[in-house]
Amino acid sequence: MVSGMRTDRYRTHKYSRKVRGLVIPGQNSHFTSAVPRQVELENIVNTLTGPDINRVYYIIFAKEVNKLLSKYKDTTLESELQVIQDKWCSRGLNSTLLNRIKDAIGYVPVFHPFRLDFSELDGNDRLS
Repeated sequence: MVSGMRTDRYRTHKYSRKVRGLVIPGQNSHFTSAVPRQVELENIVNTLTGPDINRVYYIIFAKEVNKLLSKYKDTTLESELQVIQDKWCSRGLNSTLLNRIKDAIGYVPVFHPFRLDFSELDGNDRLS
C-alpha cells in the first residue's frame, strides 16, 4: 500500500458510519447547531412571501444575508448587502420584499450623520 492511500475496507467502514450518523465527534455539532437558524430563516421567508414560486430564492437570499451579518460590520456590510440585493433584484425578485426579509432577520442600517458639503456653496448662498 502506498503511503496516504486508504484501503477499500477503511473507506467502506467510514461510509457506513457516515450513513448511520456516526460521524467523527464534533463534526456533526456544526450542522446540528445550524439547523434551528435554518428553520427560523425559512419561517421568516414563508411568513413574508406567502405562496410564491420564488420562495426558494428568497430563502437563499435570507441565508446570504445571515452569513454576511455574521461576517461583516458597518460600511462593508452595507456594500455587501447591496451587492447581493442587486444580484437578486436582477434575477427578478421584489426589492421591497428583500428589504423586509433583511429587516426581519435582524439587519439594522448604519446611521450616517448628515454632513454639509461646503464645496458647492458660493458667495450668494447663506445658511440660515
